[in-house]
Amino acid sequence: MPKTTSIKDFLGAKRADFQFLVDHIEKSCNGGLQKVKGQSHISKASEDDLDINRKIESLDLKLTPLKGKLDESGKKLKPEVRNWFYVFIPLLIFIGGIELIGNFDVFSSLGGSMISSIGIAVLTLACTFWYAHFIPDKIRRYAPNSAKKQVILFTLSIIPIAVVYYYFSSQRIAFLLAMNPDLEGVISSSPWVFTVINCFAYVISCWIIWAYKPSKETILAYKKYRNDTREIKKLEIEREQLCQQKTELPSNLRGKLTKHYNVLILGKQFEQEVVTRYHRCFEEMKMELYMRTNGACAPLFTGNINQDLPPLQLNFSDKDIHKPLQSSMTQFMGIVLLLLTLTSCTSKIQPSLSLSVMDDYTDKHIPKPDIDGIQPLIQNTVDKDGSCDFRYTSITDASFNPIYDASIKVKPRFGNTLEHLSKKRKFYRTIEGFLSSKKDTLQSYPHSSILTPVLRELELLKRSKSNTKILLLYSDLLESSSIYNVYDTYQLRQLLKDYNKVVEIITNKIEIPKNLNGLTLHIIYYPKNAQDDQLFKEMLKVWRSILEPSGLHIQLGIAKPISTVSKDTHKKKQT
Repeated sequence: MPKTTSIKDFLGAKRADFQFLVDHIEKSCNGGLQKVKGQSHISKASEDDLDINRKIESLDLKLTPLKGKLDESGKKLKPEVRNWFYVFIPLLIFIGGIELIGNFDVFSSLGGSMISSIGIAVLTLACTFWYAHFIPDKIRRYAPNSAKKQVILFTLSIIPIAVVYYYFSSQRIAFLLAMNPDLEGVISSSPWVFTVINCFAYVISCWIIWAYKPSKETILAYKKYRNDTREIKKLEIEREQLCQQKTELPSNLRGKLTKHYNVLILGKQFEQEVVTRYHRCFEEMKMELYMRTNGACAPLFTGNINQDLPPLQLNFSDKDIHKPLQSSMTQFMGIVLLLLTLTSCTSKIQPSLSLSVMDDYTDKHIPKPDIDGIQPLIQNTVDKDGSCDFRYTSITDASFNPIYDASIKVKPRFGNTLEHLSKKRKFYRTIEGFLSSKKDTLQSYPHSSILTPVLRELELLKRSKSNTKILLLYSDLLESSSIYNVYDTYQLRQLLKDYNKVVEIITNKIEIPKNLNGLTLHIIYYPKNAQDDQLFKEMLKVWRSILEPSGLHIQLGIAKPISTVSKDTHKKKQT
């Protein structure tokens, strides 16, 4: 035999037999399939995690504006509104039912068909309750602060409805006596009994509506608060469910990987048994060959079984079994190191701004907000990649008006710069759209409610967590509401004589927010003449006396950059 011959050259058939056993184990355990399934489970878990994160971010984008627009003052209106709908309206329905039955019984006893009795009873009921809803609003309108006038108007309001009741009753009694002349003098022909009973029902209904019916604005404000809270609660439940799914992902993945891991471990154990038997057969053959040749076969062996014996191709190696676990551990350690790196860095606090703009529609001479005057305030924050919350609302003769808002978040440390730049441009376009859509709104308002919506907006700004909080008020401050009416001759004289008395009147009617430190109120208005200038100065004194003790900083006007002022001047010259 050649000197280079080794025992490995004669073991091809034996290796093939044992390799067949190894391959049979791999087919029985589906080793390749188990590895692929393990990797697919990991990939699916990663995709599910990304999908859940996208859904949570989408819900956050819906929740943030809803929570920002939520007016917590609507919660205080709940008892008043619910008592009206669930206590007093059923009570009115009960009173109406009793009145309907009583009237029907009276008219049917006075003769005539049942249809006519039902018709007159229903007509009487409709007149009573329509009139009971109609009169309180008129009394509030024509006698808002005078109890004497209110009593007189209410007493006068009974006359028309009493005439109707008297007419119905007298006609019915006349019909009965015409049909039955023998009853004259036997029954009472006076219609006052029916009239007094129905007037009593009207008085009770009118008093309930006067005392307990909320105003339309109160009902709408509570319904908006209720709908917003329901929507917020629904979104928060959905978000909580997504968070629960996210926390369950690792445990579910661990359970699935454990099953595949156990199959791979079992396959490896079977392979080890085959390898052990393979080595044992080789050692027995070696020992028998040495005994038969009396040691002459020694040159065929190297003394190292790994070199003498052809290796088997194993399918269940430690590397393949532990690869998914090692990969997951590597990712986990990478995330931990990244977090440690980020938290160890000293980061600069990003600026944040909450800016509210209130536009007074009650006078066409009041200047209108424009993007050129507002954008410089926003740029100081947004251009430094900070966050900004913008709100726009109008001032009319109502205390509640539509609110438009837009916001931009802080740019992430490793975020896409181009994407954030696109968000900033969209943010500016949205604000410009809010302002331009309201420029052509010209409408006359008999009253102007300024102080109430401003106080509500200051309360919202106070709850904001932004570093800078600014309210821009485009208004002449001329209040004309139930709080104070500057157009009333007596109240106007009082203002011009001693504004402190006006301050006392207003503070006794409304609640002033506390702790307004850090908030700035810019009042933008340019008086048209000397008289208007005097009124504006006096009302400004009232506002300062009311709000500055709470820490609010009041500033007249708003500074514009030189480039903006030059543009405005150029436009005026062209016109």
